[in-house]
Amino acid sequence: MSRRVLFLTVPPIEAAGTRYRVVQYLPALRAAGIEGELRPLISSAAFATLYRRGDYAHKLAQLLGATVERLVDVAKARRYDAVFIAREAMMFGPPLIEWLMAKLAGRPLVFDFDDAIWVAYDSPTYGSISRMLRPPGKTARIIGMSARVIAGNDYLADYARRFNEHVTVIPTVVDDESYAAVARSHHEVTDQPLVIGWVGTHSTAQYLKLIAPALTELARRYHFLFRVVGGPDNFAIPGVAVDNRPWRLESELDNFRGIDIGVYPIIEDAWSLGKCAFKAIQFMAAGIPSVNSPVGMTREVVTDGIDGLLADSTEEWTAALERLIVDAALRRQFSEAGLKTIRARYSLRAHAPRFVESISSTIGQC
Repeated sequence: MSRRVLFLTVPPIEAAGTRYRVVQYLPALRAAGIEGELRPLISSAAFATLYRRGDYAHKLAQLLGATVERLVDVAKARRYDAVFIAREAMMFGPPLIEWLMAKLAGRPLVFDFDDAIWVAYDSPTYGSISRMLRPPGKTARIIGMSARVIAGNDYLADYARRFNEHVTVIPTVVDDESYAAVARSHHEVTDQPLVIGWVGTHSTAQYLKLIAPALTELARRYHFLFRVVGGPDNFAIPGVAVDNRPWRLESELDNFRGIDIGVYPIIEDAWSLGKCAFKAIQFMAAGIPSVNSPVGMTREVVTDGIDGLLADSTEEWTAALERLIVDAALRRQFSEAGLKTIRARYSLRAHAPRFVESISSTIGQC
């Protein structure tokens, strides 16, 4: 008889966390006799407008409707052998849904998180409102009532172990076979200008200001295009040719195609230390040599000078990017080394068995 797990996420499949920390594991679970049902709080249509300013009354109505549906999930929870909570079941308020699932429905919880979500954080869109709607201690309480915790890196795991001893570290990984076609495309000869690329979201676009001076300086000496995928529509850097493109789920892998050098800038603070270096992982899986800020897990993923470069100051960013701009052989070297790193340490095939075991062992506690 097949076992069943209810997966609760706030965002739908359009969010990277939902795709890479839940959806991509469902086939492996199914092969192990475990059926997973995904229940995002926010629909795809609502998610498309959630981080745009304005229309707050409509957004509030959508969230109220989603709250009712979450209560329905609680009523149905006994049909499942376990409940998987990705970061939180609701994006506001105390962990009521988690408590009801664990105590009222009596289902063992698997709690998964890939950011330092216990840190007070002001949303780029909603400012301090998002912080005020999230009570202090929420993450710790969810961890404490969970049967199993899955953390995206050691920094997060160290926090989780303060409240729960059953913690497993599983990084945010990719299906390297899906990225293989993109990686192969970098071996194709083209007459297009060299492309330096960034792929991100509204919330991470703020970090592009860290590398703007370096790009302006380099544009005085070299001809290149800076491609921004998922940033503001009108993003610009003085003196730099910028190609702004929207991020779309259906073209996710194509977003990396044609990028010769990737950039992953980020500041070092309490929030960023919890990041799982996922953009660096994606660049490497796509065969793209990259320059990255040496923050948190990025130091573990990227070995400086072997499969990528690390840069902190404007001077370091300028020098690192220039090395890759002028040296095609070095770009190829980093590309090949990066692919090896991903296959060995950050691929779906390397971590799917550990994910399945984490879920299976939790179901055994029913």
